Amino acid sequence: MEPKIIKKAGFKALGLKWQGTFEEAQDGIPTLFPKLEEVRDGIQYKVDPGVVKGLSYHNLTGGLTYYICHEVSEIEEIRYGLEIIEVPSYTYAFLAYEGLEIMDSYQLLYDWIEEKGYSLDQQILQHLEEYPAQYDPYEDELKVNIYIPVKQ
Repeated sequence: MEPKIIKKAGFKALGLKWQGTFEEAQDGIPTLFPKLEEVRDGIQYKVDPGVVKGLSYHNLTGGLTYYICHEVSEIEEIRYGLEIIEVPSYTYAFLAYEGLEIMDSYQLLYDWIEEKGYSLDQQILQHLEEYPAQYDPYEDELKVNIYIPVKQ
């Protein structure tokens, strides 16, 4: 699929947090998926139960904070060590990806953003990813929607 521009409304989510260096991310982030699976039924008011969102914030020196979460329409109770995440509305460069080398797809999307004359809008959120809710990073081929915040 070709990259395109998409506007998405802001949302609230409940999820799990991982923090570490960029080098640790390759091993650390996948550990969140089975942990979220264990508590998924306890997350109420999921907007789309079939989708899990990954949110990347490059807010640490030499590292990042990553959340794996479900978008929710309301929050009444917070259990299982879940955290509330609020994401404002953004305009995104979007690419649907399937395969093994996700970094290649990110590079393709960044190149497309530059080629089309967009500017990055990553002061807060670096990337938004959407995975099938049952995705197992240890067993399944990667299928992800990638969103990078941009401005014109």
